Amino acid sequence: MKKSLIALLILISLVLGLSGCILDGDDAETTAPPTTTAAPTTTAPPTTTAAPTTTAPPTTTAAPTTTAPPTTMPPFTSIKEIGTSDSMKSFTVTIQRVGFFTHSKYGTAGPEVTHFRVDLKIENTMNGTNTIYPNINCYIVDDTNYKWPIYFIGSPTDLSGDYGPLEEREGYLVFEEINEDSETFTFTIEIPTANLPVKIQIPFEYP
Repeated sequence: MKKSLIALLILISLVLGLSGCILDGDDAETTAPPTTTAAPTTTAPPTTTAAPTTTAPPTTTAAPTTTAPPTTMPPFTSIKEIGTSDSMKSFTVTIQRVGFFTHSKYGTAGPEVTHFRVDLKIENTMNGTNTIYPNINCYIVDDTNYKWPIYFIGSPTDLSGDYGPLEEREGYLVFEEINEDSETFTFTIEIPTANLPVKIQIPFEYP
């Protein structure tokens, strides 16, 4: 009898215990998991304002370069155009211009000296070869009939020598000096022949 009573009490205790557990389970509040805080939105760095473009200063126009005056006088000065010709013994000689020419006394060396210059054009008017030597058979006669001899024959063309058929050359002759008191002159080239020399004579005025 006692054993049946004890067993009943144990059974009731178990039933009550299970009921409490069930009630506790129904009444228990389930705690929601904590909401995660959204990561803070990162503020974009402020856009930097571009530095204002600076306008380049206007370029200044350079002053025009002035050409310095020549330190020395040009070598050929006081030029006068002539353009007078004479023909004799297969040659035509034309005085193109005259004036004063400054040059080194010894060609490329020595002090500068000034002499009278005559620019010429010489033409062989024949189909054969002809020879003329203005460097040795040439002079200027002034109005007192004085002969001014040649000083040298200029370059780049050698006016003396053999000319081929219809050949022409241009160059100049330099005379030691002329009589500056005269105004009329005669340029003369003697062309040797078998008999007497034939002369080419070209009158001109200077200045």
